Amino acid sequence: VTGGEGSDTVLGGEGNDVADGGEGNDSVDGGAGDDTVTGGDANDSGSDTLTGGEGNDSVSGGKGNDVADGGTGDDATDGGEGDDTVTGGEGNDTVLGGEGNDVTDGGEGNDSVDGGAGSDAVDGGEGDDSVDGGTGNDTVEGGLGNDTVLGGEGNDVAGGGVGDDYVDGGAGDDTINGGEGDDSLDGGDGGDVLDGGLGADSIAAGAGDDTIIYDANDVLIDGGSGLDTLVINQSVDFTTLPDAQIRNIENIELRGETPVAITLSEVDVRAMIPAGTNTLTISRGGAHTVALQGSWVQGINTTIGNLVYESYTLNGLTLLLGIGDVYGGNATDDTVTGGIGNDSVDGGDGNDSAEGGSGNDTIKGGNDAGDDTLSGGDGNDVIEGGAGNDLGDGGSDNDTVSGGEGNDTTAGGDGNDSVTGDAGDDTVAGDAGDDTTSGGEGDDSVDGGSGNDVAEGGAGDDTIDGGTGNDTVDGGDGDDSATGGEGNDSVSGGAGNDTLTGGDTTDTGDDTLDGGEGNDSVEGGKGDDSATGGSGNDTVSGGEGNDTASGGDGDDYVDGGAGDDTVEGGSGNDTLGGGDGSDVLDGGDGADSIAAGAGDDTILYDADDILIDGGSGVDTLVFNTSTDLSQISDGQIKNIEKISLEGDGTVLTLGEADIASLLPVGATSLTISRGGSQEVNLLGGWFKGATQTVGGLTYELYTLNGIEVLVGVGETFEGGDADDTLTGEEGNDYIDGGEGDDSAEGGDGDDTVVGGAGNDTVNGGAGDDSLAGGAGNDSGSGGEGNDNVDGGTGNDTLDGGTGNDSVTGGEGNDTATGGEGEDSVTGGDANDTGDDSVDGGTGNDTVEGGKGNDTALGGEG
Repeated sequence: VTGGEGSDTVLGGEGNDVADGGEGNDSVDGGAGDDTVTGGDANDSGSDTLTGGEGNDSVSGGKGNDVADGGTGDDATDGGEGDDTVTGGEGNDTVLGGEGNDVTDGGEGNDSVDGGAGSDAVDGGEGDDSVDGGTGNDTVEGGLGNDTVLGGEGNDVAGGGVGDDYVDGGAGDDTINGGEGDDSLDGGDGGDVLDGGLGADSIAAGAGDDTIIYDANDVLIDGGSGLDTLVINQSVDFTTLPDAQIRNIENIELRGETPVAITLSEVDVRAMIPAGTNTLTISRGGAHTVALQGSWVQGINTTIGNLVYESYTLNGLTLLLGIGDVYGGNATDDTVTGGIGNDSVDGGDGNDSAEGGSGNDTIKGGNDAGDDTLSGGDGNDVIEGGAGNDLGDGGSDNDTVSGGEGNDTTAGGDGNDSVTGDAGDDTVAGDAGDDTTSGGEGDDSVDGGSGNDVAEGGAGDDTIDGGTGNDTVDGGDGDDSATGGEGNDSVSGGAGNDTLTGGDTTDTGDDTLDGGEGNDSVEGGKGDDSATGGSGNDTVSGGEGNDTASGGDGDDYVDGGAGDDTVEGGSGNDTLGGGDGSDVLDGGDGADSIAAGAGDDTILYDADDILIDGGSGVDTLVFNTSTDLSQISDGQIKNIEKISLEGDGTVLTLGEADIASLLPVGATSLTISRGGSQEVNLLGGWFKGATQTVGGLTYELYTLNGIEVLVGVGETFEGGDADDTLTGEEGNDYIDGGEGDDSAEGGDGDDTVVGGAGNDTVNGGAGDDSLAGGAGNDSGSGGEGNDNVDGGTGNDTLDGGTGNDSVTGGEGNDTATGGEGEDSVTGGDANDTGDDSVDGGTGNDTVEGGKGNDTALGGEG
């Protein structure tokens, strides 16, 4: 049956058919019987799909990229030219890929499979197969069964699969794996890698510099000609093995995630190395060990290919043992690279390039002044640049990098690193991770990178940036420029004239900055910062946020910036600026000039201040010592709306002209608050008006020539109808809770505390106080001092506290205690019929119950 030209479908049916698709992309199925199936003649370039079906068929593909399947039976299947997919199917088949990069599979049965020319994928499938990759770089697999696998010419990957296989890589640099079973491996010509896999394998590497993977079950390992390496991943005692089991090996390499230990004797070494040679070389990582039996003599270390080896000799044999691993350069410009494991790499003299590779490595540039490039790679590495202008990079993991002398560039890479520039003008970067970075001596550039870093400039005029994260930055000696970067940073200038910033214009971190010694410039940034100039004549700015800005020693300029700031001049003749916001300003010692700026500011007065300007807003001037404002120059204090007297016994003296100078232009009212121990002395013929209540405080009103002064009545605190909490200040206070269940405390001073209506708690605090609970079930304590405590109406609980107190329960069923001291305690007045419990407490007391059914105790004394 012939299809002719075009894309035909040809079906053979039952019987022994000859089916030809002809020209075109044909589908041809021979059906049952012993058929001959072709896609066309030898010149047909169509991509055909060919199926032999049942029977012993002959299937040929032609020039195109064909799919050929022999089906069931003992078939002969040939893909022909082109990149074909050829399958034998069930039966003992002969499968040929032909020219092109083919995929061939013998299927079930004992098959002969040949990839032919091209880079083919060849699989024997199930059965005892003969598999040949042919020419090209092939992937060849025997599959299930006892197979013969030939890689052929080219750099092949050849595997035996499951079964007792013979695997030959052929010519080329091949990778050979026996798989499961007792296999025989032959590397053939080329530099091959051979692994017997599971089972009792025999390995002959053949010609070339081959690598053989050792397994304890191998019965024979022969490196053949060339410089061959035996890779050992498991501990082994070679003294227990037959002498001829391992031979023609020049090198041993110890690998493995866990430590590998091997034992060798003179006999083992002689048996391993080729006849006529006398040297065995062993390379290893730092965790792997070699035990030598016999009287080996250690000689001078030797360097081969930048690797440093210990040398041992015995009876004409030489064993070179890698120093786990130590890589060394020489006096020239070397490129030295470590391997897998924990290496020691030394570039030696010259301008060297040294890399540790994976593992925890130690990399040195050498002792000379060469300009070295050092890289740690993976692992926790130690890098030492030495003299010269070196480049050091720790790479990933937690590294220690030191530039040494010279103008070095050092970087930690990923991980929590320690990076030091040492002497010279260095560039130091911590990179990612929580790093410790230091420039050392010289004018250095230090960048902590991302993470919570410690960045130090060291001696010299340095530039330091903490980077992102919560960093600690220290400029050290010299005139430094230091910034914390993003995050909540701590920045110190150290000695020298330093410039410090908390971060850039986008940083909102809350930073702490200290200029240290020298004339410094300190700026906090956007967050809520603490900025201190330290010693020297400093310029300090809090920046945006609610900052604390302090000049420290020296004649400083301190500006709070935007926000509600605390601004302190410290010692020296300082200039303070509050900026925007409600600020607190204290010039400290020295002849200071204070400009509070916009906002409702509070300024602490000092007699040495030469200028105080409240600026815009409602500003308060605080006096802690007695002051006569009539003795200072007009205009020295201005734009002040309020005065607060603090400090025990403070007396403020001022007249009409002083007040006019204090107030802003156009303002006519000054408010003075004070405690009971502070006094205000108004000079001139002031007229006293009616008292006024402002914000719950009581003031006396004084007027003169259009100016009014409100003087606090030291102090009066009044509650309203709600449940109030009122606390007095220092001094003699008057507190009235009013209606509601109130809590009122007098604090220090001789206070009067009235609970008013409601169930109140009244406490006198320190001082000789007078307490009245008023109506309701009240709780009262006199505290320290000689107090008068009266519960009023209701069922009250009263305690005189320490001192000689008078405690009266009033109407109701009261509990009254005198406390310590010589007290007078009564349940109520003559009309009180409540059932009271009265106790004099300690001391010589007078105790009286009243009219009701009372309990009276004298207490101690």
